[in-house]
Amino acid sequence: MRSPQGRTIVAVVLAGALITAGCSDDDGTVPVADVSPTTAHAADVWDPTVAERCGNIAEGFATIQWSDSVASIARWATAWQEHLDAAPAIDEERFPVAAVGDVGGYGETIDAARAALAEAIEASSAGDLDSATLAGERADDLLLQSQAMLLVAGSPCGEEPVPPTDSTMEVPLLGAWQVADGFDSIWVSKQFSNAVARVDPESGRVLATIDVGSTPVKLQPANGRMWVRTSDAYLAMDPATNTVTTTLAKTDVGPEANRSWAVDGALWICDGSRLHRYDPIEGTVVTTVDLDVECGQVYATSDLVVAWTYNEDDGESGASAAAFIDPATNAVVAETDLPVDVNVPVVTDDSIFFPGYGNSGAASVDRQSWTVTEHELDVRLGGSQSTTDGTFIYVPTADKLAIAVIDARSRQVVDKMEPLDVNSLVATEDGLWVVDNMFGYLHRYDLAT
Repeated sequence: MRSPQGRTIVAVVLAGALITAGCSDDDGTVPVADVSPTTAHAADVWDPTVAERCGNIAEGFATIQWSDSVASIARWATAWQEHLDAAPAIDEERFPVAAVGDVGGYGETIDAARAALAEAIEASSAGDLDSATLAGERADDLLLQSQAMLLVAGSPCGEEPVPPTDSTMEVPLLGAWQVADGFDSIWVSKQFSNAVARVDPESGRVLATIDVGSTPVKLQPANGRMWVRTSDAYLAMDPATNTVTTTLAKTDVGPEANRSWAVDGALWICDGSRLHRYDPIEGTVVTTVDLDVECGQVYATSDLVVAWTYNEDDGESGASAAAFIDPATNAVVAETDLPVDVNVPVVTDDSIFFPGYGNSGAASVDRQSWTVTEHELDVRLGGSQSTTDGTFIYVPTADKLAIAVIDARSRQVVDKMEPLDVNSLVATEDGLWVVDNMFGYLHRYDLAT
């Protein structure tokens, strides 16, 4: 669960971005498959009261303070109700776009926020701090989402509109964090909503929202199931029923069980210097591989498993190490040092490419000799997940404000894409899907050609 203080900080950051960048508070994603957001930047298509209402909501983020007690949550929710009552009415027919995603359009989002505020007040009156906190967090997320909807759509709310991001689809998803594809759908973990959203790639509509428990993060498909890692377990969802069918507690795996990767035939889980292989259908252990490196992260394909040390602290180590496992034998075939801290790799038939994490370096490992080639790029890389379409490798930058497009052969940056924010990526036949976790959006972009 996101802390109230952390939630407020994010809201204030967004409020400032809306005011200084020139956008704000109301509706909009595109009628996703057929209208580009670049068509939504003409000021005369917007109701002129949108800018005034936008400022009202932004002011609320900056001035209405949260605190952890039932009395203070009740005051916070009441203040927001009064603030919304004072906001000018707007004509949604003047909006240039229509939203999809978790709730719907701007009006539906504000109505849902009001309902959550009322629920927070009721729970506070009953002395139920947990329920009041949950309802308050949902109200805050919905209000934040309403601001982001206009930011993404290009509302003329300040000096100048935010430049278009050239995306071809935008889907607002509260708490969006990681993205994966599988079973004719796009799947997004909603970290602060304890759920996974299944999205139709053609329309952008949410087909199902699956409750998976505390803080879901990365997802991968395996053997007819979509696996997701949460703060305390690994869960498999059946796409036929959109329900959780298997739950494997981290405590049942090992004392340091953490990051995982699922692929047909195996669920691989890091546990200190051990790497566990589980059956992705039954959720039972198959074998444990002892490593000479710390298994901070793991990535798997059908013919290679990569485990590597992982350091999220900038400047702490500056180097990493990796182990390579043959899933046919469950044996370690090589281990090697890496010149920089690295993130999730891209595996091809002849090499493994590791983008740097928090630095401008990268490394390639030859799959025949296991020799390492170091690369120096002109941008610091980061994010949470990279992807490739076979021709280009797409990696979030360390500041999460761009996507570095890297030539898969030369391993050099050849272009940049500039979404509003980026955390996680996946390339499919439909395009490049990007999760913007600051504003709670799933975007689709045309792939580089």
